[in-house]
Amino acid sequence: MKLLDGKSKIPDVSFISWERFPATKLPLRPVPTLIPGLAVEILSDGNTDREMSAKLHVYFEAGVRLVWYVSPETRTDTMWREQEHSIQVPADGLLDGLDVLPGLQISLSEFVARLGRCCT
Repeated sequence: MKLLDGKSKIPDVSFISWERFPATKLPLRPVPTLIPGLAVEILSDGNTDREMSAKLHVYFEAGVRLVWYVSPETRTDTMWREQEHSIQVPADGLLDGLDVLPGLQISLSEFVARLGRCCT
């Protein structure tokens, strides 16, 4: 997805509400200019704090409303509502869609377990 000033980012998972699609039509371009309401990044050993901080900045500058950084290694999550405000989710906690996806709650431990099944 092209986000801010033509910068392309590919979150591991994203949610884009229908209202964010231009003229409520699916874009034909392979890399559309769309801003997700939720962007999810699955952290790996190769991700640096600097890289993830820069991604977070681009996401919020572009208009993303909620970002989840899920760490399969520590089985924790950081939910970001804005760049300076985060909520730590423990391994036995719930990922929450807040007002971006009201009512969405996913067990973090189950989410991480499913990552292992699909990605090995």
